[in-house]
Amino acid sequence: TAKEKALKFAKEKLSSNQVNLSQYIYASPFDVWFEVKSDDRKTYVSPFSFSTHSEEEVFVAYQIEPSSMQKEKIKSDWEGIERGERIGFGKDQFRITGVPDFDWSYGCSPTASADVLGYWDANGYPLLIDYYFTRWDPLEYEWDSNVPNVQQQLSWAMDTDSSTGGTSLSWAMDTDSSTGGTSLSDIGPGCRSVCNHPAYENNYGFDDYTDYDQSLGYLINEIRSGYPAVWNVFSHPTYGNHSMCAMGWGPPDTTYICLHDTWSSTPEERLVNWYGWSNERYTVGIRPGSATMYNYNNVHASNASMTITNYGAIGDESGQDFSWNGTNQLYDGTLILAWVVPGDSMMAMDIFATHVKDSWYPYEGLRITDTTFGEYGAAAFIDTIGLGLEIEQYSVGSSDPLYGDFILQQYLIKNLTDTTVHAYLSLSLDWDVFDAYDNDSYGDSIHNIAWHWCPSQVLNRKYKFGAMRIPTDDDPVIGYEAVSHPFFIYPQQGWRDDQLWQLITKACWQDDSSGYDISLLMTPGMIDLPPDSSHLESFIVFGVDTTQHLIEPVWWRPMLSFCGFYRGDVNQDGILDLGDILHLVNYLYKFGGAPLPFVDQGDVNNDGIVELADLLGLVSYLYKNGPAPQDVQRFLPQPWRDDFTRSSLFLSPYWQ
Repeated sequence: TAKEKALKFAKEKLSSNQVNLSQYIYASPFDVWFEVKSDDRKTYVSPFSFSTHSEEEVFVAYQIEPSSMQKEKIKSDWEGIERGERIGFGKDQFRITGVPDFDWSYGCSPTASADVLGYWDANGYPLLIDYYFTRWDPLEYEWDSNVPNVQQQLSWAMDTDSSTGGTSLSWAMDTDSSTGGTSLSDIGPGCRSVCNHPAYENNYGFDDYTDYDQSLGYLINEIRSGYPAVWNVFSHPTYGNHSMCAMGWGPPDTTYICLHDTWSSTPEERLVNWYGWSNERYTVGIRPGSATMYNYNNVHASNASMTITNYGAIGDESGQDFSWNGTNQLYDGTLILAWVVPGDSMMAMDIFATHVKDSWYPYEGLRITDTTFGEYGAAAFIDTIGLGLEIEQYSVGSSDPLYGDFILQQYLIKNLTDTTVHAYLSLSLDWDVFDAYDNDSYGDSIHNIAWHWCPSQVLNRKYKFGAMRIPTDDDPVIGYEAVSHPFFIYPQQGWRDDQLWQLITKACWQDDSSGYDISLLMTPGMIDLPPDSSHLESFIVFGVDTTQHLIEPVWWRPMLSFCGFYRGDVNQDGILDLGDILHLVNYLYKFGGAPLPFVDQGDVNNDGIVELADLLGLVSYLYKNGPAPQDVQRFLPQPWRDDFTRSSLFLSPYWQ
């Protein structure tokens, strides 16, 4: 076991066979230890590396207070450690492997940057490090060995004052570096200069970006994309003003940054809580010339491309965000959370001027799937919010003629705090339909659908652009507004005090826009989210040519079937009857066609297999008063897919 192995190493360290395990210590994830004593001497053994450390090395850790859910995860992980198991890496933890951990020399900024460039030297850019050497460090008063020459080059390029300081960053952005340390504004350009310096025979075309917005999402996205970064903290309780190399996160989640802290006296991997102190923290991203600093993914098929930024926004501000058969219509979009308690606050999840929430990062890359009925694409993003919520966004888009062009946006909202969250949810989409200053709108409150069009352009009146709230439950949307975007959105600073809050909360369906640059504002309602619970909110964002598809059941029923509803209707005729039974019989026993639109449409009992039991279940429902099929959220991963099933839409009078 891990305990026995730790005792063995402790005996060697303490030169004694008389040792005992005195206590377990948890300081933070990956700062867990066996404390072993022999008389009045003691040592600390890591259950990960089984290396021994002094008390000073262990208790340099910055202690944190986890939430109740995190405590349970920690307890489970610890029990696994005691059994000798290693913690596996998943969504809640991630590492870029092969990032070196160089010892502090010439300053923390050159050292952390050398870690980053050392990684790239071993991964396709071999001229960044030419040799290693040993030098006398007059500040630490010790010999530094295995110093890469790029570390010295970086100190020159960053104008680091290595003679009088270098262990901290200048707090002011433009401080004269002769007073000590490295100016934050010099780190990125210094890295770029060294990587692209003809005299060093590099000339690799690296680029840099300093995130002055202090976005957790930007750092997580860099790491998730495989790019170690220089992370700079100010007034940190352990590190003070310091540069470190960030190369992973967690456990338990993305709020714990895994890093090389440049100090030889500490373990190779350290975890620091992003929200663990109140002062500034800035990321400097460094990418090779072949990489772009920002990526945009077409999440959807060719004729329905919805641009998703690194942060999951439903559009950037280029005006080229939502394309229906070559026509750009959607300018901006966002999910809004309006807190009832605590405080009077709103937060736009994606974008809107001063209310940017940009911490989305890709969780699952774009996947394009070509099926017998058409092509669709899917991707996923995650956002961790400082108020204790985490949102997973799952995006799926289709351009099949059967449905028109549409995108399924699913937001899974998780409460990681110890208190109940009360908040209104709204979806806001800034449609610019041809002539943005002459748009009109209409809403169907029975089916939770609203859309915009341009009445002045006769040839284009047939195009409708809008959103539909997915019936994950039978609750109606409490409100729809077509609002004047320049009046209600862009100028707003104190959201809770202005008219946008009133529109979100007044619970009615009406048009307040007067046809002037209108935006769609759809409010499903207020959610009450207890601790450690989750809420699912889903929308279909669509563009439709009404000469081909009228906005009525024959149009929206196939879309909902695509999403996982009307399960059992395997021949896609809109009803459950004998024809579906015969279709299943032919598929299972006579080599007939598969259930439509996906095979799992025939998984009537939701056990993951289409088989005889499903056929019998359908017979039982239709002819023996048995239970109806359960509808599912087809594109959600487990466990969410099973957590958010619902009774069949065939049982609801509103969805026939």
